[in-house]
Amino acid sequence: TGEILAGIASELGYEIERIDLFRTRFATATQAELREEVVVMRWPGDSSMEANNEQVRTDH
Repeated sequence: TGEILAGIASELGYEIERIDLFRTRFATATQAELREEVVVMRWPGDSSMEANNEQVRTDH
């Protein structure tokens, strides 16, 4: 679920912005409605990583 993914992402350093419902769908195996969610997260950034990414962009 979105909560599980958000928890893992948060432990890895991501900032969780929100969890949105993408859609619901009917699961034929369980005969239940399933929630499909989108986890919106943001990497707070690391200046050394940003510098590396910028260098890759300018090398091409």
